[in-house]
Amino acid sequence: MSLLVILTALAGVGVCAFALYVEHEATTHEDYKAPCDISEHMSCTRVFTSQWGRGYGIIAPLLGEDSPLNMPNPYYGILFYVALLVKELVLPRSRVLDLMCFAATLVAVGMCAYLAYILAFVLEDFCAVCVSSYVINAALLFLLWPSSSPASPSTKKNKKRD
Repeated sequence: MSLLVILTALAGVGVCAFALYVEHEATTHEDYKAPCDISEHMSCTRVFTSQWGRGYGIIAPLLGEDSPLNMPNPYYGILFYVALLVKELVLPRSRVLDLMCFAATLVAVGMCAYLAYILAFVLEDFCAVCVSSYVINAALLFLLWPSSSPASPSTKKNKKRD
């Protein structure tokens, strides 16, 4: 299971890196057209540069536009995926960290649901990059669930040893 988590987290880093690149190019080069900008209602650039593309649209109203926490959303994604990678590579069998990663993934999936709502009903857009990150987070939730569930087979084996 660890290899699948590692590969999925690496895919997440890749998607986030691409999103950061598109956002950077769009804000620094007026004539930039991203490969994910297909039509007026299928534009990742429009989504990334919207108010919801930084701090999830939540940080600026609470802490201000200039808050260091009001950064592009993909930075949060990269931090999340790198944390999962470090955990899987350094401490793959830590029960406490398994639960923390599962909880963090639940939060990530919740944020995806929030952003999917914004994408569909507020921005009325489709962003292939965004949807890719939603799929990656859902896959991580599925992959991390067994190692985090109190009733998982690995937990039962550990209890027999105690």
